[in-house]
Amino acid sequence: MKILKTYIREGLFERSVLWDTDVNLIFSKKNTCGKTTLLRALLYSLGYPIPNTKKIRFEKCIIITEILKGNVCISIKREGEYLQVLYADKEEQYFLPHDQNEFHKKLWGTENLDLLANILGTIYIDQEKGWTLLNRGKVIGNIRYNIEQLLRGLTGKDCSDLVFKERQLSTELKKYRQMLSVSKYKEEINEFKDELFVESYDDELRKELELLTYELSAHNKELKRVDSVIKKNESFRKYIENMKIRVRASNGEEVPVNKDTIIDMNEYSDMLQAKRRMIVSDIARLNNKIDRVKLELPVQDDQLSFVESNSLLHEFDKNMMKFNIDAISVNGIIAKIEKEHKAVKEAISEATKKDNHVVDNMYKLVLKYSKELNLEMDEKTTYLFTSNLKELSGAVLHKLVFVYRLAGILEVEKVLGYKLPIIIDSPSGKEVDRENVDAMMKILARDFKDNQIIVASIYEYDFQKVNRIILEERLVDQTVKEF
Repeated sequence: MKILKTYIREGLFERSVLWDTDVNLIFSKKNTCGKTTLLRALLYSLGYPIPNTKKIRFEKCIIITEILKGNVCISIKREGEYLQVLYADKEEQYFLPHDQNEFHKKLWGTENLDLLANILGTIYIDQEKGWTLLNRGKVIGNIRYNIEQLLRGLTGKDCSDLVFKERQLSTELKKYRQMLSVSKYKEEINEFKDELFVESYDDELRKELELLTYELSAHNKELKRVDSVIKKNESFRKYIENMKIRVRASNGEEVPVNKDTIIDMNEYSDMLQAKRRMIVSDIARLNNKIDRVKLELPVQDDQLSFVESNSLLHEFDKNMMKFNIDAISVNGIIAKIEKEHKAVKEAISEATKKDNHVVDNMYKLVLKYSKELNLEMDEKTTYLFTSNLKELSGAVLHKLVFVYRLAGILEVEKVLGYKLPIIIDSPSGKEVDRENVDAMMKILARDFKDNQIIVASIYEYDFQKVNRIILEERLVDQTVKEF
């Protein structure tokens, strides 16, 4: 996969960036000139929920990126939550975040959701969080990377039931720990002693789930209806244009009958698209609410739904008295859930690692590149899953992150069947000397010469051939020529 071009338009200003298929260096003599913004704009155009920078609000921009995947040219235009994608001569539309997975399945060429969720964290190292992200954590914004999930995606192992159970147990643990805090708070309240009837919290959640499910069903039906109208409208337009009908105006001029000359046809089409975006946005909102409610079931009975009142604190204290919490019993439940939670996590880890050739392959690659960068690896394959980063100094962690990404890229490429782009923001960290950074770049130039490499930095690097994209003061700095 090769990124060919990225175009950014912000109001009356624009910028076109042509990417080389080999090595690209986004360069400026100082920071805050737009290097990170350009990388994030590129990723934003690929359908990811990338946060804005101080310089630019992506949702206010039109961003177009052209990609060559095999022999197919893909043009992606993102405008807010709307994606217009041209695959060769076939156009498709997506509405984010609802259609994100569907778009990424086609873009990356895999149906595996575990793999899809971790591709960005494999190929991209962000300047803010990327150089401390070893095997799990946030890539950028709320996009996460998890080595266990990636390995399951690479091998097709299905642990969805265990993963869902782990999330439920984690949620229950948080609630019981909060319950302990409530019991301490209750000890300080002695004003209200009335016993009030409270409906089971489970019943409240189930009622809410039923209402949300019914509302979601109605929205899905409406979406199908709108899609049908859009399709019929498009078919009618093509039918009229294929007939090549022409009409004569009162002044004798012949006018072709098409979407541009039929009164209100474009406006009607735009109205339908706008309505579809609103419906898709509502569906995404309802799905998020349903997921949150499902995660809360089952929960401990006799929890309360607090009532809003003019005196919120007074009502809160009053409701607190309805809790009959035995701190000793709660501590016992917490200990039991913690034990079960640990066992489930271990089961997920065991299922991930067992008979997993990718684990061995990645460790060998990590070991190979670590030796080249003078990193000592004391442990074996289990080191891939370590969560103890305190023992790693800044420079060691920086280089180890780089090594992990290379190992991940090579394994992901085996599954996808093509070379991935490698995108690196600010590889020269504060605690990493120039010699080590040059050694890292040397590995890229030698072992990843068939990959497209995009690096943003205020430093130059010793690549044989480099496409230098120079930024002066601002990324989007050219006046729009055509509207």
